Amino acid sequence: IAHQVELLESDIAFYQIQLKSLLNTQNTEGGYMPDKQDLKANFSLPENIDLLKNHPELQFLKQQIAIVQQQILVEKDQLLPSFSAGYSLQSVRGTQTFGAKDYSYNAVPQFSTLQFGAQIPLFKKATQSRISAAQIGEQVAQSTLQARETVAQNRYRLLAQQFQKEQQNVLYFEKTALPQAQKLRDIANLSRKNGEIGYVEWSFSVAQALAIEQQYLDAIRQYNQVVIEIKSIFNF
Repeated sequence: IAHQVELLESDIAFYQIQLKSLLNTQNTEGGYMPDKQDLKANFSLPENIDLLKNHPELQFLKQQIAIVQQQILVEKDQLLPSFSAGYSLQSVRGTQTFGAKDYSYNAVPQFSTLQFGAQIPLFKKATQSRISAAQIGEQVAQSTLQARETVAQNRYRLLAQQFQKEQQNVLYFEKTALPQAQKLRDIANLSRKNGEIGYVEWSFSVAQALAIEQQYLDAIRQYNQVVIEIKSIFNF
């Protein structure tokens, strides 16, 4: 038992170092310990599978598609002719001499200008090539997004099946196996107290009870691990 305690303490130290690495922290004051909570994760399967689309990887792919679509629109705009128009007013203040005659002007506009312009793209091949390349990139991104969504959905279905399996296993221990282990321990303690069995028989019965409880802890660990994986694909 003392050896098992040493191994568990080593495991705790290992996971603390791993957690520091994931958090990218140099904190060395005792490390990080989880908050006290129930041994078994409180979790139920999501009813809306569309929540899978909230995963950061899928959101990133959607953003990439939107960027490519905007690039295509910009390139297409360059193929269209553009028109411009301008109108301006000018005024002259003071006395101006034109020829031999003097003219006096105030601040009221006296001159107006109207300007029109048109730009027509002549070399379209390069732009059309960029549009074709961007459209291919969009198709690739769309296919990648659909493939990743399919993978996430299939992964969820497998995890949901495994979750139900682990949940049933845990319930079996809680409703049947653990009460039997406690009953086995109580009978062994009472029999030893009454002198009906010796230390060897008593220790054998207690070891059987401890083995059942250890199996329960293993079942809890498997159950929690599945819950963590399901939360990871839903980005909970």
